[in-house]
Amino acid sequence: MGLEIKGIYPVSSYEKMKDSISKELSNKLVWARIMAFFIDIIILSSCYAAVMTILAQAFRQTVFVDFYSLLNLSLFSMVVFFTMPSFLVINYFVIFHACGGQTVGKMLMGIRVVDRAGEELTLGASFLRLTGYLLSFLPMGAGFFWAVLDKDKEAWHDKLAFSQVIYQKIP
Repeated sequence: MGLEIKGIYPVSSYEKMKDSISKELSNKLVWARIMAFFIDIIILSSCYAAVMTILAQAFRQTVFVDFYSLLNLSLFSMVVFFTMPSFLVINYFVIFHACGGQTVGKMLMGIRVVDRAGEELTLGASFLRLTGYLLSFLPMGAGFFWAVLDKDKEAWHDKLAFSQVIYQKIP
C-alpha cells in the first residue's frame, strides 16, 4: 500500500490529493486575477470619465473672448484626453503594487503581488511589472493568457518582474 503519512493517507493517495488541491487553487487564482483586473479597469475608467466630465463642464461654461482662448482650451483638453489614461494607469498600478502589493481589485479578490521571496515589490519592480503589462497585451493579450497555461500560473509580466500573485494571508 505504501508509506503512510500521519496514519491517514498512503503516499500515492496523498500526492494525488495534494496535486488536485494545488491545481484547483491555481485555477481559482487565475480567475481571481482576471476578476481583479476587470475591477481595476472599471475603477480607472470611472476616474477617467469623472475627469473628462469635469473638463467638459468647464469647457461648456467658458466664455471665449477670442479665437486663441478657444484654441488654448481645446489643445489643453486634447492633451488631457490623451495623457490622462496613461497617467492614471501608471500611478494606480505602480503605487498600489509597491505599497502593499494590492490594487483595489486585488484587495476585493483576496490576492496580492509579491516578489519571489514573498516580500513587497519595490517601485522599480512595480514599474517593470507595469511595462510587462504592455508586453503581455501587445500580442493580442497572449501574455495574460499565458498564466492559464504556465505551470506556475505566471503571466509574462510576472516573469519579467520576478513577481508572483498569491492569496492574501488573513491575520
